[in-house]
Amino acid sequence: MTGVDDADRDRYFEALLAADRRAGLAVISDLRDRGAAPEAVLFDVVSACQARVGSCWQSGRLSVAQEHAATAISNEAVDLVWGVTPEPPDPRGHVVVACVENELHALPARLVAATLAMQGWKVTELGPSAAPAVLVEHLHRTGADVAAVSCTLSSGLPHAR
Repeated sequence: MTGVDDADRDRYFEALLAADRRAGLAVISDLRDRGAAPEAVLFDVVSACQARVGSCWQSGRLSVAQEHAATAISNEAVDLVWGVTPEPPDPRGHVVVACVENELHALPARLVAATLAMQGWKVTELGPSAAPAVLVEHLHRTGADVAAVSCTLSSGLPHAR
């Protein structure tokens, strides 16, 4: 049992639609307090509802501003879940998570980064639009074991190379 149900998703989605930060984060806090699996909160609630927000935006039912407000809440939700994850004393390795240059959709990368941290990895998150030279320099300087590069739009694939 993951501890997440349709009612939780519906409450979170409604909070996103209303741009109600307090209500959205209250859903996430409630799930955490009830002992819901952190990965389930991130993927079955935050990611699933954010995908619904994207569909609403794509169909013209939400404005860009409404989508951005929802994404801001979801970013805070990731922080709320990830923030209680202790640093592993003996990490499985070091992974650097970054978005390709000009990629501003950082939430998918953050979801992966948080999940890897919960699974015992040391994670360094570089955020949106990491220039290749910056990423490569950081990898060489830190000796990271893995680089995870996020690209949500096909137009960014050449930058992923």
